[in-house]
Amino acid sequence: MADAKVLLNHPTGNMKVPHFDAKNRSHAFFKGLPVTFLYTSCFVENFTSFFSLNKQGDGSYQFTLPLGEGPIAWTILEDVGKMTAGILETPGMIGQTVGSASLHCSAAQLAAHMSEATNQTITYQCVPWDTFAAFGFPGAEELAQMFKFFTDNEKEFLAIRDLKRCEELGGPLGDPVKTFKVLPLKYAPSAPPAASLSRVGVLGATGQQGGAVLQALVAQGVSVVAITRNPSSEKAKVLAGLSKVEVRQADLDDQKSLEAAFNGCDGAFVVANFWEGMDPNKEMKQYENCANALKAVGGMKHIVMSSLEDTATNPKMADAKVLLKHATGDMKVPHFDAKNRSHAFFEGLPVTFLYTSCFVENF
Repeated sequence: MADAKVLLNHPTGNMKVPHFDAKNRSHAFFKGLPVTFLYTSCFVENFTSFFSLNKQGDGSYQFTLPLGEGPIAWTILEDVGKMTAGILETPGMIGQTVGSASLHCSAAQLAAHMSEATNQTITYQCVPWDTFAAFGFPGAEELAQMFKFFTDNEKEFLAIRDLKRCEELGGPLGDPVKTFKVLPLKYAPSAPPAASLSRVGVLGATGQQGGAVLQALVAQGVSVVAITRNPSSEKAKVLAGLSKVEVRQADLDDQKSLEAAFNGCDGAFVVANFWEGMDPNKEMKQYENCANALKAVGGMKHIVMSSLEDTATNPKMADAKVLLKHATGDMKVPHFDAKNRSHAFFEGLPVTFLYTSCFVENF
């Protein structure tokens, strides 16, 4: 784990997978007690909550994890209960450390068990652990480094979770197919508009909004062109490693570069960054460049523009100060008004205007 990131600086030492490290370092509190330490493994029940099955264009489902191609230990919760009961009834287990597991199999084999249980085609998409860490959802880095620990320590991880020993302590182990037949697996909702698109160009792909859109499209199996000013950045390099993602360079101030970036796309997500220069004129010009580029490229089936309301025309803002005298009319909240007045540039295009709100990530 030398190349893994330190996620927490702690008085007991650095932690790279805190939910592992915290448990292990808590062993010291039990000194002098008749204790057995039970090492669990990845629960198949996580596919009802943490891990989702994403619908693909052909009607099949897929889950994306950085689990490589080799086997890891999976546990069915019922087996943990039976093992724990067996350990408590075995005095000779005091002072020992033992692992729990129900089966050893690869993620692809687990997908095959799911397919058999559900009568649906379910497949596994492997991504590098550092790519998964960059997905950006809460806990992504921790999960990525946990999976790295699994795969980098495959031999040792499986050895302590010996299936024969698990059976000796808890009795017959659960059947994954029977388990998946009754589990309420988490199916991610599909997006009909996206499913009908062959390739979507996403502006701001290394940023917050564009990054979130890209992740959702990739999870649904849609091909994406990740558009960024700097394809050599670390974030862009991570995106380039994803299946069905192509990174292209473009500048919002350069219409021709946008035309090249959107070439071959039939869908688009358009967003500018007012806060970079806090210039509503520049932001409007960037949206105009985007609209003109999309018209020049042609073939667009659906465009989503990130936008906001026009505040100056709202009667409840009558007592608010005019912050900018503009050719299109007074602006009271320029980063709202500039976006809304840019709608006119998209006339004649198949566009949806998406009004965002305050992002909790702003904290």
